[in-house]
Amino acid sequence: MNDASFALAFTLARRELRGSLGRFRVFLIALTLGVTAIGAVGSIADAMRAGISANSRALFGGDIEASSTQREVPVELREEMAGRGTVSSLIDMRAMLASEKDGQPIRRLTGLKAVDDNWPLIGRPVLDPPVPLAQALARKDGRPGIVASAGVLRILGLEVGDIARLGMTDVHIGAILISEPDQNLGFGAFAPRVIIHRDFLNETGLLAPGALLTYRERLRLKTPGDDMDVLETLRQSPGNTLVRLRHHREGSAGFESFLSRTETFLTLVSLTALLIGGLGVSTAVRAWLGSRMPVLATLKCLGAPASLIFRVYFLQVLILTVLGIAIGLVLAILAPFAAQILLGDRIAVPIAAGIYPVPLVAAAAYGTLTSIAFSLWPLGKARDVNPSQLFRTLIAAPTGRPRGIYLAGIVMATLGLAVLTGWITTSPVLAGAFILGVLASLGLLALVGEAVLRLANHLPVPSHTPLRLALAALVRPGNATRGVIITFGLGLAVLVAVALSEHSMRSQIGDRLEEDAPAWFFIDIQPDQRQPFLDIAAAHVPRDHVMMTPLVRGRITALAGVPAEEIDAPPSEAWILRGDRGLTWMGPPPDGARIVKGEWWDDDYTGPLQASMDDEALEAFGLRIGDTVSINIAGRDMVATITSSRAIEWQNFGLNFVFILSPGMIEQAPHNWVATIRTDNRETEAAIDRDVAARLPNVSSISVREAAETAARILGLVSTAIQITAGITLIAGFAVLAGTVAASEARRIQSSIILKVLGATRPVILLSYILEYALLGLLTALVAVVIGTAASWGMIKGFLDTDFVFAPQLAAGVALGGVAATVLLGLIGATRTLGRKPGPVLREEST
Repeated sequence: MNDASFALAFTLARRELRGSLGRFRVFLIALTLGVTAIGAVGSIADAMRAGISANSRALFGGDIEASSTQREVPVELREEMAGRGTVSSLIDMRAMLASEKDGQPIRRLTGLKAVDDNWPLIGRPVLDPPVPLAQALARKDGRPGIVASAGVLRILGLEVGDIARLGMTDVHIGAILISEPDQNLGFGAFAPRVIIHRDFLNETGLLAPGALLTYRERLRLKTPGDDMDVLETLRQSPGNTLVRLRHHREGSAGFESFLSRTETFLTLVSLTALLIGGLGVSTAVRAWLGSRMPVLATLKCLGAPASLIFRVYFLQVLILTVLGIAIGLVLAILAPFAAQILLGDRIAVPIAAGIYPVPLVAAAAYGTLTSIAFSLWPLGKARDVNPSQLFRTLIAAPTGRPRGIYLAGIVMATLGLAVLTGWITTSPVLAGAFILGVLASLGLLALVGEAVLRLANHLPVPSHTPLRLALAALVRPGNATRGVIITFGLGLAVLVAVALSEHSMRSQIGDRLEEDAPAWFFIDIQPDQRQPFLDIAAAHVPRDHVMMTPLVRGRITALAGVPAEEIDAPPSEAWILRGDRGLTWMGPPPDGARIVKGEWWDDDYTGPLQASMDDEALEAFGLRIGDTVSINIAGRDMVATITSSRAIEWQNFGLNFVFILSPGMIEQAPHNWVATIRTDNRETEAAIDRDVAARLPNVSSISVREAAETAARILGLVSTAIQITAGITLIAGFAVLAGTVAASEARRIQSSIILKVLGATRPVILLSYILEYALLGLLTALVAVVIGTAASWGMIKGFLDTDFVFAPQLAAGVALGGVAATVLLGLIGATRTLGRKPGPVLREEST
C-alpha cells in the first residue's frame, strides 16, 4: 500500500464515519465490555500483588522468620539472628476461649498468638480502646490480659474488662483487636485472633506435651538490603536443623497461588464476554456494509479498486476498535482505585491502586485480535463482488466465502488469541480446554441455528396466523435466527455454567455436612486424656459414633531419596512439602479406605516402617510402590517404604492424612490424639462440648458447622467476583442480541407494512413477534443449558476433582430468564416497527 492510497482510504473512512458512530453502538459496547473485564481482572489482581509486595515486611512481621513446630528454635540460630538485628519470639497455636452466657458455658476456637515485648517489629496493632498493647496485656487483679477479635467477643457475649477462660486460667479482656500488622493472608485469616503475652502462656496449661504449636523467631534486620545474604548465612547455620527459614516475600505464597487461580478463571469468563463481543462486531460490520451498498456500488463504478474499498472499511473497523479499546482501558485503569475504595475495609489484602501495563496490554491485544478475527469475514465478502451484483442486492450484504487471504487472516488472529490465552493462564491444558470448549459451543449453536431454519422450512403451515407469521419470520431472507442463537446462547451458557458450578460447590459442603460429617473435631487430646475423653463421649453417644486417631507432626524431608528442597513439586501438591504435616499410624486400614495400588500391612505388623500414601499425590510426584519417604519427627529422621496408595475424598470432613504409617517404632514419638463425634442432635452437640470444656479445658473443639460456614464465606467472596464477571458476559450478550434485532429492523418494517396493508392488526403482528422470539429464546436456552452444564461438569470434575451436582430447577430458572430476555429485547425492537405508518414508508419506497 503506497502513502497516497492509504491517505485516500483514511480520508474516505473518516468521512464515512461522520455522524455514523451511533450505528456502531453494539460494536463499541461489546468490545468495551470485554476489554474492560479482562483489563480490570488483571489490574485488580496485580494491585493486590503489588500491595502484598510493598507491604510484605509489615504483613510478614519482619524480614526473615525461623519457625519450628513442637520444639523451640535452636539457641544457636536465635543467637545468630539476634546478631543481625532485632528479634521477636512468638508462639502460634489454637486454643479455646470460653465464657458463660445465660448460665451456660460457651467456647470458640481461636488462633492464639503469644507475643513478647518486641512484637510487633514493624507496624502496630489497632486496639479499641486505643491503649498501649503492653497495658492491654498486663495483669489486672492477678489475671493476664488478652486482646481479641470483635467477632469472637460478640459470640461469647464479652466486652472490654470482662473475664473469660483461656485454657486453665481466667483472663481479662484488655481491648478489642481491630487489626494486627502481621495478619495471616491465608485462610487462617478468617479465624478469630486472640493475643496474650508470652510470659503468661504457661499459666494457661496449653503448652502440654504434644500440643500443636509453632515457635517463630522473626528478625528485623539492621540493614534490610542484606536480607538475601543473611538468609543464606542462616541456612548454613548448624542450628538450622528442622527449622523452616522464610523470607518476607514468601509469607503470602498460599494466597498468591489462590489469587492466580481465581484470576485465571475470571479472565477466561471475561474472554468469553469478549468473544461474544466479537460476534457483535461481526453483526455490526455486516449491518453497516449492508447499509452502505449504494456507496460501495458507486465507488466500484467510479473505478475504485477492490483493495481500496477493503482498506476504507477495514480502517473504519480499526478506528472503532481503537476507540472501544481506549474506553475499555480507561475503565480497567480505574478498576484498582474502585476496588481500593469498595474493598479496602473488607479484605485483609492491601490493594496498591495504580496503572499496571501487563494486563492492559493483554486486554488491548485481545480486543484488537478479536475485532480483526470477527470483522474480516464480512469485509472480505464485500471486497470481491462486482458493481452489478452490488446494485442488485442493495439491502443485504453479499453472501459467499471470502478469498483465502482473508481466511488466513482470520486463522492468524484466532491463533493469536489462543497464544494469548495460553500465556495469560500459564496453563496450556486449561487454555486448550477453553478454546476447544468455545469452538465446540459455537459449532453446536451454529448447528442448532441451521437445524431450526431447516425444520421451520419443512414444518406444515399452521392455521394459527401469528404462529404462521412467526415461523415465516424465522426463515425469511436476512433473518436473525442464527445470530440470536449463537450470540445470546454463548452468554447464557456462561451464566448457566457459573450458576451450576457455584451450586455444586455449595452443595458439596451442605450435602456432606448433612450426610456424613461429624458434629465436632476435638484436637490436642493428650495420651493420658484419651480414656477420660471416651468416657465423656460415651455418656452422650454410642461408641461407634466416636473415632479417635493418634496424631504426630513431621516434616517430609525427601521423596524417593530426593531432598524436598530439590523437588519441583506440582502446584496442587506443593503444600505437602511445606512445613510440618499431620501423620498418624494404624494397624488395620481406616473404614471405607479404597486401596488403589499395593497392599496394606498386616493388622499386627510391627516391622520396618511402611507408609500408605494418597494416590493422587503419589502420581503427581511421579512415585511408585516401593519408593521411600523420609520424615523428620521430633528431630529424628525416619525412612518409610511406600507399600500402598489410597483414594482419599478430601471433601468428606473426615480425618484424612496424606501419609498413614505402620505401627511400631512410630508409637514412641511425642503425639496427641484427635477425635470426631457424630450426632444429629444439636442439644447433644452442645452437651458434649460443655462436658469436654469442664473436664478437659486444654482440648480444643472445632464445630464442623462453623467450619463449613467459614468455607462458604470464602467461597462467597470468589463467587461474587465470578458473578460480576459473568454478568458482564451476559450484558455483552444482551448488547449483541439487541444489535442483531436492530440489524433486521429494515426488513421488519417492510414486512409489517405489507401485513398492515393486507389487513393484519397490530395485536396479530405483535403476537407473531412474541412467538418468534419465544421460540428462539426457548431453543437458545435449551442449548445453553446443555453447554453450560457440560462446561460446569468439566470444571468441577476435571479441575476441582470433586462431585458435580446438577440442579434442574436452577438450570430451568436461568433458561426461562433467557427466554424472557430474548422476548423482551425482541419486543423493544418491535415497538419501533409497529409504530411506523404504511403511507410514508410506501411513498418513500416509490420515490
